[in-house]
Amino acid sequence: MLKTVPPELLTERVIRDVESVIARGGLFQRVPEILRASFQAYRHRDLNRYIKLGSPFLMAMILGIIALTTLLQWQALQSRDFTLWLGGCAMVAGSVLVGILAVIPTRTQHYYSAIVSVPAVLVIAKLAVMPGLLTIPELAVLESYFCSLAIIVVVLALKLSLRNATLIIVTSLTAVVLIHWWVSLVSIDWPRFTYYCVFVALVCLFIAWQNEEREKRAFFQSVMIAYNAALNDELTQRLEVQANQDPLTGLANRRALDRELAVEWERARREGGTVALLYIDVDYFKSYNDRYGHSAGDECLVSLARGIEGSVHRPADTVSRWGGEEFAVLMPGVDHAGARVVADRVLTSIDALAIPHDASSVSRHVTLSIGVACLTPGRVDGVDRLIAAADTALYKAKSAGRHQIAVQAS
Repeated sequence: MLKTVPPELLTERVIRDVESVIARGGLFQRVPEILRASFQAYRHRDLNRYIKLGSPFLMAMILGIIALTTLLQWQALQSRDFTLWLGGCAMVAGSVLVGILAVIPTRTQHYYSAIVSVPAVLVIAKLAVMPGLLTIPELAVLESYFCSLAIIVVVLALKLSLRNATLIIVTSLTAVVLIHWWVSLVSIDWPRFTYYCVFVALVCLFIAWQNEEREKRAFFQSVMIAYNAALNDELTQRLEVQANQDPLTGLANRRALDRELAVEWERARREGGTVALLYIDVDYFKSYNDRYGHSAGDECLVSLARGIEGSVHRPADTVSRWGGEEFAVLMPGVDHAGARVVADRVLTSIDALAIPHDASSVSRHVTLSIGVACLTPGRVDGVDRLIAAADTALYKAKSAGRHQIAVQAS
């Protein structure tokens, strides 16, 4: 499942909203309010790795550009421009470094966009203002180039949302205009400012918008895949339950019991242990159905199932409906004496229910006959030997008059 979306959010209403957005398409895809945090987590799913691997390269690139440009323009740098140049370079490198250090801790990455926005605004504003302070045209052009580069990095490389990127650009450019009005020493070459800052920002924002829309579509598809996977898992679990559970009583069915029998038989063979089986039959159940009806017969079986299940206390034991009015209890690691104790408890529990049965020849209420078998698996014999022993014991109990327990010696 998509890890950034908690399973509890994938409700039918949310899925309908997602399907509606996908069906509409359009230029702007709205992320449902309940999924916005998950979408941001999806966009930043590799943020920690992105910061740790990308930030050293970004810092090295900035320092390299500054060093190389300073070296190439060394002869052109006059005293005043040199001071401004170094001061501006230090401000850019310092802002980027502080921003990187602030978002390296995992606990602060939740506020990644807010933290990154501050140095981003400072860097872009500085680079946009600096051409109006430098006296050498070549340096002014370089600063304009660097401003364009900074806009590209901020809008496209820092994985900010379109809203945050737009806010940074608007704030930065607004700050430049205000500085021009308030600081008399700063003059703005408006054609150059428009070309290197405004136009580049618009193009980058357009690309960022397209990238974010693609990410939304990919996110929505991931949500649908996760939802369908959850449905498939739920369906698989239901089918598994249906395949191994008796639909009337909720007990394990014959298929599940056969599987558990095979597992426990092999375990006992390896470890030299025992396997016990109770084979239980409801006395005169056909007469019960004839007298009270099949609906009452079903209710009777459900009550008997609860009574038998309540008499078996070990989690390792398996209570199942063998079929029709027959039940079975599998007890690994139990000897004859222990199996007989459980059988007595089952018989007493069902007698205590006192379900009326006027058509019975042995009692005025529903009763059980129980066959008990306990074997230690040999090297070559199979589980059929245990089943046959339990069946033989049950036949003895019924032949002896029903409503009793018979134990088949190993």
